[in-house]
Amino acid sequence: MTEIGDVVAAEVASSRPAVLKPAASRWQAARFAGAGVGASCVLAFVLAVHGLGDKPIWIDEAASISTADRALPNMLRVFRNIDAQAALYDVLLHWWLRLGDSEAWTRGLSVLFAVGAVGATGWCAWRWRGPVAAVAASFVLATNSFWLFYAQEVRPYSLTLLLAALSTGTLIAAVERPDRRRRVRYCVVTVLLVYANLFALLFVGTQALVLAMQRHGKPLVTAWVAIGACSAPLAVYMAVYEHEQVSWIVTPSIHDLIRSVGRFAEQKFGVAMVVALGAVVLLAKRRGERHLMTFPIIGSAALPFAVLWMASHIHPLYVERYLMASLAAIVMVVGAGVADLADRRLSAVGIGVTAAFGLLGVTHDREYFDQSYKVEDGRSAVAFIESQARAGDVIVYTHSGDRLPLDYYFSRSAFGTRPADIAVDTEQHVIDEGLIFPEEVDHATRDQLLAGAARVWVVDRPVDGEAISDVDLLSTLESRTDPGESRSFGQITVTLWSSPAI
Repeated sequence: MTEIGDVVAAEVASSRPAVLKPAASRWQAARFAGAGVGASCVLAFVLAVHGLGDKPIWIDEAASISTADRALPNMLRVFRNIDAQAALYDVLLHWWLRLGDSEAWTRGLSVLFAVGAVGATGWCAWRWRGPVAAVAASFVLATNSFWLFYAQEVRPYSLTLLLAALSTGTLIAAVERPDRRRRVRYCVVTVLLVYANLFALLFVGTQALVLAMQRHGKPLVTAWVAIGACSAPLAVYMAVYEHEQVSWIVTPSIHDLIRSVGRFAEQKFGVAMVVALGAVVLLAKRRGERHLMTFPIIGSAALPFAVLWMASHIHPLYVERYLMASLAAIVMVVGAGVADLADRRLSAVGIGVTAAFGLLGVTHDREYFDQSYKVEDGRSAVAFIESQARAGDVIVYTHSGDRLPLDYYFSRSAFGTRPADIAVDTEQHVIDEGLIFPEEVDHATRDQLLAGAARVWVVDRPVDGEAISDVDLLSTLESRTDPGESRSFGQITVTLWSSPAI
């Protein structure tokens, strides 16, 4: 422990960059950081793959899969309706799905990005504040419940986190020595970050603004201009089509802001520790290029929440997962605070704080995995339908979005009969028009099609205890068929309506 403390002290005391540290000391620091970050990556992988295929694909995941499982030109048309702000992930998923299509494999791409994010965050924290910060930050991220939730989901947020850490790391390098190669590297990684999550512009913009206010942004102006120019097409595209993409978002309350910050930092106690460690980092008086990044990183951990929350009172855009990039900054602040505690001969306190974050993460894991909106068991619903389906059956989705998770399982079922889908237009029409949620046919057409069906499967989401939330459909079915027993599969309910003679 004494040897490690000496290594830590030597690394953290890098405020005098003109003094060269002995090669042996640098090598010991590298070994310590590499071993610690590597162990965190192994832990992250074990946590992320545990039960990876147990949870059925739910509607948001099915939307990403439906988009990615198309030819690239058709994907571009789909982006008019959904996920344009995160297009990079769906493009990468398109190629990933060519290698497999099970639930575990499909989610595996997010696992790779999530584990990579742990390693990249450790590397970034090392560049900023040394080996202790690297180990602490990577461990805190690997055990973070919000990270784990999205590590196991077919959505773009683990990729966002990975690129946010890489962007910050390349920015630190460019601040230290703003040569052309480092600026280009920072620019490329940051543009990829924006195309993985357009809302990461808040994260990038905060870092740029704070550096400019510190009068250290001049060497990077060309890089920021290039990032803005490359991001402009996506921003314009979203401005044109944004209503369809974000129309479901409501104006956030102050409670929403507090709750989202808590989810990133492991609830109230975790938030308090992050604030305390941030204060420790701010109070540490240091000089040198690395420490110019203290205010930009702390700012990018907090300001994007406030800015998006305030902007959402003009036009609702506040969704906590859109701010995933800030999680990289939050855990780096924790790592830097632990490193400062070690520098003050308070290593035991730093170790205790790091362990406390790990314990909090484990405690809160279940809260995220048991959220009601994810309780959709399309896998079991399809198995139930296929076990009893007959030729000539039809299926009606009262909510067109419910078709997506069931399609995932129907299309991959080796046995059974799939009922004819009459609630929405044909699949080819959906592809040609670039729709992700298929258009529903009008009631008159639907009633005409139902008139010739002897058995009708209804997939619904009951409202206020009613078995079928669509009153017109219920009236049509009751006029000529009798309901069987309804079966619930999470939020999805399946009912077979049959003609009395059947």
